[in-house]
Amino acid sequence: MKRIEKTIAHGLAVILLLFVSLCSYGQSRQEKTKAIIDKLNIVDVQKMNYEYRLESLKYHAIGNDSVRLVELEKQLTEENFLKVVNEVFEEYLNDEEVDNIYSFLQSSAYDKLFNPAVIFKAIYSHYSYMDDEIDRITNNLDESIRSVVPIFETIPTDRKDGFYLTKDDEHVARDKEIILDDKPSFTSKDILEVKKVSYDGKHSEVSIQFTKEAAQKFYSLTKKNRGRPLAIVLGKQIVSMPTINDAILGGRVSITGDFTDEEIDEMIVRLKEKE
Repeated sequence: MKRIEKTIAHGLAVILLLFVSLCSYGQSRQEKTKAIIDKLNIVDVQKMNYEYRLESLKYHAIGNDSVRLVELEKQLTEENFLKVVNEVFEEYLNDEEVDNIYSFLQSSAYDKLFNPAVIFKAIYSHYSYMDDEIDRITNNLDESIRSVVPIFETIPTDRKDGFYLTKDDEHVARDKEIILDDKPSFTSKDILEVKKVSYDGKHSEVSIQFTKEAAQKFYSLTKKNRGRPLAIVLGKQIVSMPTINDAILGGRVSITGDFTDEEIDEMIVRLKEKE
């Protein structure tokens, strides 16, 4: 009886393998290529790679380079990457090689090797103590930052939206009423791009990129006004007032604070409004 059951099980396994083989054989090269790209996340990996490299440059580039970075970022679409990957597959892989890659990706060996729930998870389990220590140190750091750096509270003002230099330096401004310049140094007309950016996985900030001309002007202004606070006014409120510590290249600034996502979204809407 056991021998019969074993024979039946073996037969079913052979039929299953044959069915998978026939299904694979019936698929076109294009379908197999798409399956390979999806399985390996080729498009997402390449896209994230370039997004990371461009993001790190934004805070240092200046002038034409700053504007060029924004232009390059707009090219990072899934459609563009997918087109390039398909062209590369056509150029460098023949039909047999595509078949071999596709077959491997469908095998149990691939699942065991690359499925985080199997091999990688087993490896990570040996370093669980390290994850615990990193989390502990991170939490301690967060607590120390919160205890040292006071949260900026918005200040009412009669000024219209814009970026204003204060009349006094950092130390004087802390101890008396904030007096702003009569006119803003920059307005929404000087902004090329504004967006919400997550900087630690839990909090978000408003990232602002000035135009080429405004970026050059911003560099000169920050170079000449070290030690003076720069007040950012939105909706008759000073929402942020960072102190200028040094000349800022690239024309990129951020609005950080204890803001909700809704408040950040409202600020972005106001910053995008052109007078």
